[in-house]
Amino acid sequence: MSLHTETIRNTAVLLLLPSVVAFGDQQTDVRADLPGAYAARECATARFPVELPLLDSVLDSATLAADLKSAAMPRRVVFGLRLGALATEPQVRLLEGKIPGAVADRVVAAVQATLREITSDRAWAFRLVVEGEHGKEMRLERSQVCGAFPGSIRREMRIATMSAEELEDFRREVQEDQRRRRSMLHRLLVDVRGRVLAVELVSSSGDGQTDADATGALRKLSFSPTKLDGAPVSAWVELRGDFEAQMR
Repeated sequence: MSLHTETIRNTAVLLLLPSVVAFGDQQTDVRADLPGAYAARECATARFPVELPLLDSVLDSATLAADLKSAAMPRRVVFGLRLGALATEPQVRLLEGKIPGAVADRVVAAVQATLREITSDRAWAFRLVVEGEHGKEMRLERSQVCGAFPGSIRREMRIATMSAEELEDFRREVQEDQRRRRSMLHRLLVDVRGRVLAVELVSSSGDGQTDADATGALRKLSFSPTKLDGAPVSAWVELRGDFEAQMR
């Protein structure tokens, strides 16, 4: 909000004061599909697993290559795999590659049929890249994770009348509040529907009431969920600073 000097000198002014109205339900069942925490709004290469396994420890590549020979495959196809502790249905998803529907179902089933049995102590999610004529070249690549981010919020406007002195006090309070909020760091567990299941205050603003207000607002806010290779998952995300200011 920009204020001109001539406005400040007036004995009384009208201000539009925004108040955030947040949405969403809080739940007590806290479980994340992905290990670790991710920066809200940012997309990055997955940090799990720590090391990519050998291709043939994940699937039977020779059998898969033979199965793909008869399929009308484009020169590059990318599949998303979720195995072990990260196994979901479907375990195999087609991420890239223009393939007719019936053929796509066939090649996805071929990948699924060649998967090794992976124990639940391994949190494995990565991409299988198949390239070359008849899928001669195969390799594993890391998945991409895009952190959840707050959806749109509704702001209600209130009108207040202030003297010039009261306006100056108000401006100082707003500036001090913004300064405090810049030091905040929250960690939130957001589920596949974008609901906030848990909120942790990692770094305080230095003011108890500011912390409580921000944490309360986050508990009710709706999010766009975290995406693993484009598919929604539940995950911990981190919001730094004044999230309300970032959404204006």
